[in-house]
Amino acid sequence: MTNKEAISKLQDKLNDIPRLKTLNYENQDFNLWIETTKSLVAAIFSDSVDKKLEKFDFIFRPFIIALSGNSPADKVSAYNRTLDNAKVSILAMIEEIKLRESTINNAISPETKKNKKPLYKRMWAIICAIVVGTGILLGVIYTAIQIYESETVNGLLSHAKISKSATGEVIDTNNWETPLNIRTKKRIDDIYEKIRNEKLEPWLFIRIPDKGPQITDYNGKPIPKGINYSGSPQMFFWGEKFMPPIIEDAIKEVFDQTIEECRKNKLPPKRYLYETECLLHGFVGRIYSRMAEIDYKLRSKETSEKIILRNVALENQKMDELVERYYKAAILLGTNKNIESP
Repeated sequence: MTNKEAISKLQDKLNDIPRLKTLNYENQDFNLWIETTKSLVAAIFSDSVDKKLEKFDFIFRPFIIALSGNSPADKVSAYNRTLDNAKVSILAMIEEIKLRESTINNAISPETKKNKKPLYKRMWAIICAIVVGTGILLGVIYTAIQIYESETVNGLLSHAKISKSATGEVIDTNNWETPLNIRTKKRIDDIYEKIRNEKLEPWLFIRIPDKGPQITDYNGKPIPKGINYSGSPQMFFWGEKFMPPIIEDAIKEVFDQTIEECRKNKLPPKRYLYETECLLHGFVGRIYSRMAEIDYKLRSKETSEKIILRNVALENQKMDELVERYYKAAILLGTNKNIESP
């Protein structure tokens, strides 16, 4: 497989993530996506397949653990974070392949070509690596199947179909998408685009003083341009005073809108607020994934050293916990406003 083909296939996996996010966390497409992605990773990185698969498995481990939780929201949150972290990992692999291609092109000189090992020796080494990698992959898949088919996990999955959320209400987690989904999702998508265009994308022009949109902080105060990203600007970009309050305002706004919509239409709020919570977990993941991509691009322009995408798991977790707290508050406010079942 050529580097170009490898990048194309990984990009296909990347492009499938938004579709997976619209599905229930117990869907079979998710499990199939995991296994086919692992197979692809093993084929591309045959020289380091064990390390790559170990790192990729680590991404999905928290989701497996989350299946034992009692809250459907926890499972949905873990599902969305898993896909977001997988996206970051795949993007890093694509950049690694690009860097590898660039290194190979720069390194191959007439003298290098003269001293290269015979083709049959190099092919033999690749074949051995693929055989070993395949054996490891089959072992991982077999273990995963054994765990999945065990009585414990099957019992947990069965129990999760109808489960209590953190607030105590019973919700069918296989039927969490409500008729209001399209409206709630549109509101959240619009907020995401506004934040991305007004608060995130302008950072790509921080080094250019007279080009691109103005960078502003949470309160709309301009941030100086024509400077390097590293140092204080980078610390501010990931700091508590920039994105967290913007996300918190969005969380509160969306929950308030859902409560208001339920009140006006005399709808019982619990199921709709739960759906809002699930969609907001995905919103948080999208924000921090885009921040990681922008951070990577800016750092790449300021150094010739190899860099990797920032791991945003902690930022995601902190904001997911905030979503959960606002969800509990929204349930309390909604039910106290006499929104009862018709």
